[in-house]
Amino acid sequence: MKFKTVVLSVALAAVTYASFLPGVASAGAVNQFVTPEWISQEIKSACKDQTTGYSILVRDLKTGQEAYLNPMRQRSASLIKVYILAEAYNLKKQGKLDFNEPVIIHKADQRAWGSLDKVPDGTKVTVRDLLEQMIVVSDNTATNLLIDKLGYDKVNAFIQSIGCYDTVLGRKMLDSAAAKAGHDNWTSPKDMAHIFELMYKGKLVDPKSDKEMIGILSRQQWNERIPGNLPHDLKIAHKTGELGNALHDCGIVFGRQRDYILCIMTKDVPDAHHGYDDNNIQVFNDMALISKLIWNKIDDPVLAHEGTNYY
Repeated sequence: MKFKTVVLSVALAAVTYASFLPGVASAGAVNQFVTPEWISQEIKSACKDQTTGYSILVRDLKTGQEAYLNPMRQRSASLIKVYILAEAYNLKKQGKLDFNEPVIIHKADQRAWGSLDKVPDGTKVTVRDLLEQMIVVSDNTATNLLIDKLGYDKVNAFIQSIGCYDTVLGRKMLDSAAAKAGHDNWTSPKDMAHIFELMYKGKLVDPKSDKEMIGILSRQQWNERIPGNLPHDLKIAHKTGELGNALHDCGIVFGRQRDYILCIMTKDVPDAHHGYDDNNIQVFNDMALISKLIWNKIDDPVLAHEGTNYY
């Protein structure tokens, strides 16, 4: 009995000692959460474009652990559409908005980007159709019609009510005159993480509404950024944005071991104003790479335990 006790004690001591050695992890242990310094170093080491500036927030939705690189308030581009979606569901809950209400699309309403700019004048769609198109294909015609229906004041009051103080809806999509007059749409990775966390926890509008919104965001068709290099079976509820010299992507990654929020906002992107063309493919690739490196570190079933990244 004494011999067995000594052997067991030595074995436990060896495991304890090994868990503190560099590069050695005990069975079932997960590496320390990512840090801003680690993210910055990975960008310098792995990304081919070194001109783009990144503001990145990663948040574990179970533990609340967070890393925030370069906090930044930035023009939101199409990220603002997440807040419009949420206020629509908020009004529906209050009985002030009927998702089955028909909306007529006139030629004067149509704006580039999406699919509704190509439909015949007088086409009828529902409010629900507009919400779906606004998120899934980032349709600007749908967004502007929803802004008309909901109103700036209601959307901004809702944004303030949930504690997103870096965010404001100041103009419609592709309204260059309003932008020149100083009216714009703004947000930050912090605010985007906050609205996504509320949605994830069923505390944004209500559990049923939040689940529906996550479903819509999971059908996002622009998937070359956060989801670009991740396993295709992962569920990712996210929204992209691009404007001027900026490309963004923010959302929830439903992982293998942990669910987490990843918000990537950028500035000084070369030729970002060209949109989805070959001029931006390197930045898209770099954003997808950053996403993959973060997933490797915190959620990959093998790499997150080994402390190893491959890229």
